[in-house]
Amino acid sequence: MIGALGPALRPLHDPHLDPRRAVDNIRLTARYLSELIHELGGSQRLGTGAYLQGSTSVRSRGLTLETIAYVNQINVLRAQFTAAQHRR
Repeated sequence: MIGALGPALRPLHDPHLDPRRAVDNIRLTARYLSELIHELGGSQRLGTGAYLQGSTSVRSRGLTLETIAYVNQINVLRAQFTAAQHRR
C-alpha cells in the first residue's frame, strides 16, 4: 500500500477505484489529503500533519513534535520533487 486508507474513509471511496491498486490508492490518498487540508482551513501544513496525527488531535492539541518533523520531511521531499520536475 502506498497510502494508509482505513474504514473511516469510505465516504471518499469511488466504486471505480480499488485502493489495492497503486494508481487508485494514490488517487484516493490525494483525495483524502485534499479533504484534510480543506477541513483545516486550507492549511497544507495542518492537513499533512492530520494525515499522520489525525484531524481531531490536530484541532485539539496542534501538531506534535513528531508530526512537525513528519511535515517538515514531506515539505523537503515536495521541494525536491518540484525541482526535479523543473529540470525536465
